[in-house]
Amino acid sequence: YLKTLMGQAGLPAVARKNGKTLLIAAIVLAHLVGSEANQNSQIISGARSRDQANLAFKLAEKMIRLLPASSKLVCIVPA
Repeated sequence: YLKTLMGQAGLPAVARKNGKTLLIAAIVLAHLVGSEANQNSQIISGARSRDQANLAFKLAEKMIRLLPASSKLVCIVPA
C-alpha cells in the first residue's frame, strides 16, 4: 500500500486482458462527474499507446452516453 497526503491508496495488480482500461475509464468518470468530483479539478490519464488511449476514451464516452444524468453534465468532444 502507498501512503498519500489524503489517506491511504492501494496499488492493485491486474493481469493482462482483465479490463484495466475499462477500470481507468470508470475511475476517470468517477472523478469527473461522480462522487469523487471536485469543481475546477484537472484529471489526467495516461496510456502506453495512442490506440489504448483511444480505447479508454471510447469506453468513457460509451458510459456517459448510457447514463442520461451524466450526459447532461459532460460535453463529449472527439479528438
